[in-house]
Amino acid sequence: MAGIRDIVTPFFRTPGRARAGDSPTRAADAAAVASVLALAEETAGHLEDAFLDALVRALHNTMDVALAMVTEHDPDRTGHARAVCAWAADAGGGTETFSYDLTGTPCALVYDDQRLVVPEAVCHRFPAEVVASMESYAGVPLHDRHGRLRGHLALLSPTAFRDATFVETVARIFATRAETELVRRDAAAEREGLVEELMSLSRRLQTRYERAREANAFKGRLIGMMAHDLRNPLGVVQTRSQLLQTLLPPEHQDGDSVLHRNCREIAEAAERMNSQIGRMLEGAREETVELPLHTGRFDLVQAVRTALSVNRDAADNKAITLTTDMPDHFPITGDSELTVEAVDNLISNAIKYAPPHTRVLVGVDAPEAGMARVRVEDEGQGMTADDLDRVFGRFARLSAEPTGGEASVGLGLANVKAVAEKHGGRATADSPGPDRGSTFAIQLPVDGPGTDSDTEAAA
Repeated sequence: MAGIRDIVTPFFRTPGRARAGDSPTRAADAAAVASVLALAEETAGHLEDAFLDALVRALHNTMDVALAMVTEHDPDRTGHARAVCAWAADAGGGTETFSYDLTGTPCALVYDDQRLVVPEAVCHRFPAEVVASMESYAGVPLHDRHGRLRGHLALLSPTAFRDATFVETVARIFATRAETELVRRDAAAEREGLVEELMSLSRRLQTRYERAREANAFKGRLIGMMAHDLRNPLGVVQTRSQLLQTLLPPEHQDGDSVLHRNCREIAEAAERMNSQIGRMLEGAREETVELPLHTGRFDLVQAVRTALSVNRDAADNKAITLTTDMPDHFPITGDSELTVEAVDNLISNAIKYAPPHTRVLVGVDAPEAGMARVRVEDEGQGMTADDLDRVFGRFARLSAEPTGGEASVGLGLANVKAVAEKHGGRATADSPGPDRGSTFAIQLPVDGPGTDSDTEAAA
């Protein structure tokens, strides 16, 4: 190849530079201008592959070349070029594609990123079997959008080029056009690939959405069935508790007696459960597993007292002292029933995991402007760093174990977090470490969900 390069060196063209001795009058030659116009007319109105086909056909018709082709690196065969389109006289005309070995061809020199025009006797400068019966050759490199060489435009003629400068100029002009169309084709293929990828992703997302919707609908129906079936036994509890209150002996009719208080608390707890079941049924009718939020003005301290009364017997059974640190009243806007449920979960959770003869403190305060907080501090088993990362997860199992053999599902704290966030607030957990107790809290916006205060607190 080095010898061939030495032979054809005078015919190399450095990209962007004119050949010494070129005559400006040749570019103005009427026949040359007519040929360029004919090429432009025959390729006008075509894009991408249609343009390339029209180009090689027009080059043959206008310049009497036996072979005109646009090639690229063959991705499957090293050292080979693949004709994207070609017009070959000995093939009976028409555009075709093929792959060939660059070794020993003038094309191999153009693939070194140089323009090459051999106006005559090309068959004497290259192996006869490579350019048999060919007299002249012109090749211009083609580049991709990143400037890397990707292929070339080549012309071979059985006759000598009468005007090598004209041939080179035409080849350069239409090589630029061919290069543009190849880049356009790449962009179109890339767009089609992206569109197909997006469509495939859309189909997968649609499938997942349909499955999730079906799963949610099933959960809603299941919750509705369970809630409906729970109402009957709960109604029995309510009726029996009310009946017990009427049948109490006169000495226990006083509202401060233990029996009367227990009957009243049973009835109140049953009523709260019945209200929650009503919410579940409402959510099931709307095909959602979320409980609806019914907001109004209520006293947060009274809600905490209600939750304390429900848990007092459980605390007494384990000799746990319930203490409070809260004002007489703290009015806020929110869902009172959901708030009682969340505080109830926090208190019952503290009692469940606290050892006997310890203390549980329940406090109400305002840690920041526009926010109310209920905190529950215990002297129990505490939490590890891993526990704190997972504490509000659904069905989370932490390192601590109930101290009285109580059952634990792992949903209580998840529900607390859901209630707090539904109000526009947040739930927090903190512990100095194992065996050093824990503090759980919920913070709620004083003026209710959707206010500026809860937005600032969430930030």
